Amino acid sequence: MTNEISNADRAAFALAAITDFIAKTGVDTARDAISDLIVDLLHLARGRGLNAHTNLH
Repeated sequence: MTNEISNADRAAFALAAITDFIAKTGVDTARDAISDLIVDLLHLARGRGLNAHTNLH
């Protein structure tokens, strides 16, 4: 038995993250929440010494 994660699973993880992000930040729209969360993750990566741009390729 394999525990492969499907794209639908990944989308569900992302939806859970965005829903929590909206609840914690009060961002008005899913569009804004997605872009804000991505930028926040890039700040986190930089703060931890990671090059997120390189890791995305």
